Amino acid sequence: MARSALPPVAIVALGLAASRDAAASPLEPLWHVDIACDGAQLTEWHDQLAWIDHGKLQRVDRTTGKLGRPVTLAKLPQHTGAAIGWADHGSVVAFVGDTAVIHTGNGFAVVDALTGKARWSADQPNSDGGIPILHVAGGDVIWVHPAHLGHGDPPVFVERLALATGDRVWRADLATSSGQAEWVGSDDQRLYVITEPNLTGPTIVLTAIAIATGVRLWTIELPTGAVGQGTMPPPSLHLAIAGGSVVYAPSHEGVRIIDGATGKQTAHSAHVDVSERPSLSGVIADADRAYVVTGANDDDERITAIELAHGTVSWTSPPGRSGIVAVHAGALYAVSGDTVRVLDPASGQDQATYGVGGSDSVYVASTARAPALVGCARGKQLFALDPAGAVQAPVRAIVTGRLQCRACGRAPIRVHLGDADAETDRNGSFKLEVTARGTLTLQFDLPELGPPVGWTGATRQLVTFGKRHNYDLGTLRVAKDCGPLESC
Repeated sequence: MARSALPPVAIVALGLAASRDAAASPLEPLWHVDIACDGAQLTEWHDQLAWIDHGKLQRVDRTTGKLGRPVTLAKLPQHTGAAIGWADHGSVVAFVGDTAVIHTGNGFAVVDALTGKARWSADQPNSDGGIPILHVAGGDVIWVHPAHLGHGDPPVFVERLALATGDRVWRADLATSSGQAEWVGSDDQRLYVITEPNLTGPTIVLTAIAIATGVRLWTIELPTGAVGQGTMPPPSLHLAIAGGSVVYAPSHEGVRIIDGATGKQTAHSAHVDVSERPSLSGVIADADRAYVVTGANDDDERITAIELAHGTVSWTSPPGRSGIVAVHAGALYAVSGDTVRVLDPASGQDQATYGVGGSDSVYVASTARAPALVGCARGKQLFALDPAGAVQAPVRAIVTGRLQCRACGRAPIRVHLGDADAETDRNGSFKLEVTARGTLTLQFDLPELGPPVGWTGATRQLVTFGKRHNYDLGTLRVAKDCGPLESC
């Protein structure tokens, strides 16, 4: 059956909350502001969030939603990747004080965020074998250069460049046989680089480098979890760094906990069946636990918590808990469908939910003084939810309607709204008992249709819950969409 719904809400995390009562509902609307935000990549800057839009650095106060004055970015010399353009590909990797490190595709620029003037910039060398990876660690720029495979196979190398001047602090070459660069991350002391010897091979290589000196500390091989000749999803979905450990959770291979100082495996939860392609991050960690998305398919996805100290499973949530966002100060944030959830990290119990149906993305930056989850609705409105806000009970409501679908046949159609499910009767009528807040998307399990034929009509019905307890959606008409060249 084809479930008719909005695409999954993409979520990333924003400095989250202080401690809370486990019975609280800490996801109240905080602010909203009308501004184009489709595809925006938000980065935290002091008490603001900033992003690049058509050559300007836009910013919004994360506590109040007040827009700041846009900063026009100066044009870069052609060789630094400006031909790719600020508007389409420029993205802020990180802010260090009032300095922005901006990726421009084949190069990057270090920019004064208050004036928009470039302090210095760099273009990738011709020896690079792909788009370089940019990172910020130790207050400087970390530049990972891809291997130029097929030309003597020089290995991936990493540079630390001084933020103030662009001078090289150190260079570290990875092992010759380690393959192509795929991912980079860091903690306070070490840089971690993932490389792949073979895109469809059984292993990847994890290398640790000392941020202060550039000394290569250790290199280990790890299984990819790839099935057959398929490649694994991006490594960022399966890696987390916390408490001096690296947590690696590839599908079908369990969860490995690796000591960041030595590269030695300290625990392996081999029996944990990690989801093959989680919709968002597949693993995240705090000082005590790793939280991984498990389950054989989308309907069975759930979150499993694993103790970092000894690798034992602490708890497993019910199905429908997936898309891990962040864990902060006694709250685990996740998204399933169009519902943001707050779970207790110690027990996995739900603390709160909020519907974000109709939103394109929900963004989160690192921990900060002003907590908020920020999203983009319909590509033109930023909104924030306050994880530390006042408590408000969810609405318990009855939602009714009638599905009119002549092409669906006589069999009942399953109807879904948040955690509620029902079936249409012989007249197409349905009734759902819902406990919810925010906005949810009504979904139907419509019959499968062969391409290019699809469904059209009321297939994306949003329901926003307020103080009412009864919502009649009326008649919702759905029909086949055959396209201009097809006949139904």
